Amino acid sequence: MGAIIARFQPHAMARALVGTALAQALVAVIALIAGLGYTWVRTILTGFFVALWLTSARLFRKAAREQSPAGTAP
Repeated sequence: MGAIIARFQPHAMARALVGTALAQALVAVIALIAGLGYTWVRTILTGFFVALWLTSARLFRKAAREQSPAGTAP
């Protein structure tokens, strides 16, 4: 949904991915506080996926910086 709203533009995609990472981390924190059986294995796994979202966001930001304006030659 975030990609559609961002219209697949690199800068907006980076923001959408950071939002996704924050949402996933927030769900993990809520589960830990509520005591919903969130074990250290699940915490590490969640951290891994949050890191993947943030890595993707960093790559999209890099792509946005390197993107040339429309109509200019490389």
